[in-house]
Amino acid sequence: MNDNNLFEKKNKAITKKTIRNKILYTLIIFAVFLLGRRIPLYGVNYDQLGTIDMGVKPTLLALGMTPWMTTMIIWKIFSLGKNPDDVISSDVSQYFKQNMLMLFLSIIQAIGILTQLGTTKYVGHETMFFFEINVMFLIVGAFLSEWLSNLIARYGLGGNSLLIVITILGNYVQEINLDMHMIYNHSKPMLVLFLIILIVMFSIITLVYFAEYKINFIQILASKELKKYSYIPLKIIPALGMPFMYSISLLTFLQYALFFGGRYNHNLKLLKIANKININTTQGLMILLVIIFVISIAFSFFNIDVVQTADKMKKSGDFIENIIPGYNTQKYLSKRVLFLGFIGALFNVLITVIPFMISRYFPITNINIFGIVGGTYLILLTVLIQAYEQVLTIHNKYNY
Repeated sequence: MNDNNLFEKKNKAITKKTIRNKILYTLIIFAVFLLGRRIPLYGVNYDQLGTIDMGVKPTLLALGMTPWMTTMIIWKIFSLGKNPDDVISSDVSQYFKQNMLMLFLSIIQAIGILTQLGTTKYVGHETMFFFEINVMFLIVGAFLSEWLSNLIARYGLGGNSLLIVITILGNYVQEINLDMHMIYNHSKPMLVLFLIILIVMFSIITLVYFAEYKINFIQILASKELKKYSYIPLKIIPALGMPFMYSISLLTFLQYALFFGGRYNHNLKLLKIANKININTTQGLMILLVIIFVISIAFSFFNIDVVQTADKMKKSGDFIENIIPGYNTQKYLSKRVLFLGFIGALFNVLITVIPFMISRYFPITNINIFGIVGGTYLILLTVLIQAYEQVLTIHNKYNY
């Protein structure tokens, strides 16, 4: 009995130490990332940053996770339909190719953001050295962000999505905070009403996040008691917070790519279009909504592999009532996931549009910023759930 108690105490101590170390590691990386977002670029006039109209502040980590996210999107597109078993290249070779693609995208985005700076009053003088040194700084910052995200995924809590949340909040939370003060100064009851609306919206998002659509199936080998509990759980919003993470990155990349093209083609029209494509403009918000809708449907299949699920059910003798095992089951599941993906896409668009519409009735200067409030909360919720599941896994590992 005493041995069992000692063993249990030892496991609890290991659990606490492991979780404590992961939290500490996450906080250290978090601090390093925030510090990197404060390191200035060469030749930029930071005295005027209070009125800057760019989507991100021009610092070492201005690109943040955008190049990595864009790389992953392109990589997934070219990987569609490929069987992982047919991939000849090793993990090292694949990682090298991904980094080369990320380097290429980082160069485009770095030149794009510097061109955007050049069209404002925040650059005292534009020289070749200004571009060369800052392109190198921004590329280093992009790869530093990726490295830090990998460290969190390996040693910390919350996965690499945590830095994406920090990037989004870091870009826009100051403007949101200023607008909250404006509402407070205008009318205290109006601020209370605004906060109540946000709380209700966050509550609805939370309920929908955990909501599931259950597909019942019959297990031949299961007991009668277990048969009634056999089902495949599908999230009402299958893609969870991924559409917002990738959509904001794609919108940012599109803007930087246009700045890049406008600079080297000496095309003023492209530069004007690029200036209008950001979250602060109505055009940018509309483009963001389209990207969110498309990605929400495309990513709905990421959290469940219908081919693998149908294959496992067939091998174990399980089947959905009135559905032939194998290809028919796969087709049935695909239709259900696609339908939920469409529902999830509409929901994601709504939680982007509704805050925008609500904020029009309040004294807010940058109303479009509130369009990402719902999506940011959804990403944050995804990160928190992932962190909780990691803690639960550690607890189960050492206590059972």
